[in-house]
Amino acid sequence: MTDRNRYEDRILQAACKQFSALGYYGSRVDAIAMAAKLNKRMVYEYSHTKEGLYLAVLSNVSNKLLTILHEALPTDGTYNNVLEVYQKAVDVLDYYDDFTRLWTWEVMAPTIHGPRIIETSHAIFDRIKEIILKNAQNSNVPPISDETFELLKTMIHSYLLTSALYTSDSDESDDASDKSTKTKRESFARTNRKILLNAISEQLKK
Repeated sequence: MTDRNRYEDRILQAACKQFSALGYYGSRVDAIAMAAKLNKRMVYEYSHTKEGLYLAVLSNVSNKLLTILHEALPTDGTYNNVLEVYQKAVDVLDYYDDFTRLWTWEVMAPTIHGPRIIETSHAIFDRIKEIILKNAQNSNVPPISDETFELLKTMIHSYLLTSALYTSDSDESDDASDKSTKTKRESFARTNRKILLNAISEQLKK
């Protein structure tokens, strides 16, 4: 096994954490190397440029997100109603918040490789639409209008932005103020999710 393969997971994990927290423009390769407990030369042996490392992270995160999505929302699955389909999609996004944060950075500060993760976000909604259409013959899962579908997409995008901006992980600390902040963030995340799902439910009733 080459050094490149041996240290790939450590490099990608450290890079993902850095890019998720600071975005492409705010991240530094030396900080990634330090977090991976490797020297910078070994990081550059894995990826010759910061840009290449970023693309590797986007590809890795996108592939993982799609794998989770396909398992959580199989197109041949049985669903009780449209709200359940949306709940499962939100579950996936909440579970894999690295994707949400990287997507948010690309929305706020686009890069040349941004379309890689933006396309993945489109795949989530394509999957939702495909499931709804396939289950349209089931009276419990009626089709929804394109207008409603686009509105719900916008609502979820807004949810992702607020989730990423206000519920990012803080460094582990025993400090009481840090614990209080973490508790408040978790409370916000629960409330934000509840508001979203209630709003989706109300739109689906119209």
